[in-house]
Amino acid sequence: MAVWKGKTMEYCVQCGNALSSEAKFCPKCGAPVKRELYTAPRPKRGIMSPSPIRENPVLTCRRASKKQKNRWLIVMAGSAFFTLLSVIMVCVTYEPESFISRARINWPMIIIGIFFFVDAVIYGILFMQADKYHVEIFEEHVEGLSLCLTGGIREINVPYTQVQGVTVAEKQCALVLQLAGRQETMYCPDVETTKQMGQYINGRIRASCR
Repeated sequence: MAVWKGKTMEYCVQCGNALSSEAKFCPKCGAPVKRELYTAPRPKRGIMSPSPIRENPVLTCRRASKKQKNRWLIVMAGSAFFTLLSVIMVCVTYEPESFISRARINWPMIIIGIFFFVDAVIYGILFMQADKYHVEIFEEHVEGLSLCLTGGIREINVPYTQVQGVTVAEKQCALVLQLAGRQETMYCPDVETTKQMGQYINGRIRASCR
């Protein structure tokens, strides 16, 4: 069988005579025409057929769900409320210094207020970054295993050989990458996925240094 100008040509296996596509017997020698199903093999990857730059992600940290974002928003609003309440309590209980006694400052309420303020800032960052970033770990044909951060304002591709270390910040649900001369923070929607990605990245870093 051959292809000539877009048409499929068949030939008799006995005498080599050209056959029509509907012929059941060769008109020259009378031999029966046998047609077999044929599946073309897939082309092998070679120099002329480059492999894709990105394969399917090994691990994916998807964007936060609406339920998760609402939870962060509630915690942020609650922390902001208790921060304001702590400030009010400190102001109410404050007594200025006099001839009789020193100024009285409610230090426990100040410490509580600072705690809730930091909490509000953390969950505020999580809420604002939820739709901008998600982390994906890809396997690439040139650089081997690499970590990508894709999101709203930038996209970076960092091979593991360039990563000096990764810290998992559970409170912020974030991966903190120590790179040469800079630091990258990658936010995740949940703590468990953050831990898995941190362990995976650190394992690949250790393997690349051996």
